[in-house]
Amino acid sequence: AILGYEAMKLGLSTIASLGTNGDSKSAVLSALFHTTARHSVLGTYGFEADGDTTMRSYGLYKVGPNGDPEFVKTITPPRAL
Repeated sequence: AILGYEAMKLGLSTIASLGTNGDSKSAVLSALFHTTARHSVLGTYGFEADGDTTMRSYGLYKVGPNGDPEFVKTITPPRAL
């Protein structure tokens, strides 16, 4: 859910920042891919020229005995799979 929340927040804030150009698909895409240091609930991230995110590490959680999320470890997948 948190990824969807941030995706919507990024999209809406990008459209709003473009003012009258917010209805232009090319302007929105250009602005999105020029994101370099967005502060969000996910942490600070941006996008590289190929469209990949600059976020490299992710937290892995499990459901604890009382039902709350419990941090297990940080995972960093390889750049190319």
